[in-house]
Amino acid sequence: VSQLKEKATIVLDMQVGKGKTSACYQLIAEYAKEEDIVILMVSPFKNLVKKDYEALKALNAFNYLQLPKDETYNEVLETALNAKVHIMTVDCLLGNPGKDAFAQAFMKSNYLSLLHDKCKNEGKKVIIFFDEIHEAVRNFAAEYVPNLNLWADVVQKCFVASATFTIAVYPV
Repeated sequence: VSQLKEKATIVLDMQVGKGKTSACYQLIAEYAKEEDIVILMVSPFKNLVKKDYEALKALNAFNYLQLPKDETYNEVLETALNAKVHIMTVDCLLGNPGKDAFAQAFMKSNYLSLLHDKCKNEGKKVIIFFDEIHEAVRNFAAEYVPNLNLWADVVQKCFVASATFTIAVYPV
């Protein structure tokens, strides 16, 4: 945490069951204490998003799956934007609407755009934690990577965790 001013990508390459996710949770808890930090916890699957939320909800966390699809969207969005920790899938962060979720794509895109703008306007630094990146390689399609690049102006650190770094993971 003391080396926050240094931009960096940190790779956590550890075997299954050796504590990668727990290490991420501990780091998130430490970074969450900092006033000018916003944290994105990004996992490849919705079931991992739910698990991450349960582990991190005490840190003023928001689970993107809580974005409603009805008239309460704006009300929930206001609460979401004030969260310290934002938990989502890789597809959500990259703006990939999936096969049958085009209606939700606008709401997620709006949420991420407003979150980015809030961080930029308030001088907040973003730290991204990618967990189980080996499971998300397929998500990093060329058409969606530019959406990740939009965060470059506010991202200070990126943690990438995987049990199986293979040749396919290196470009990601």
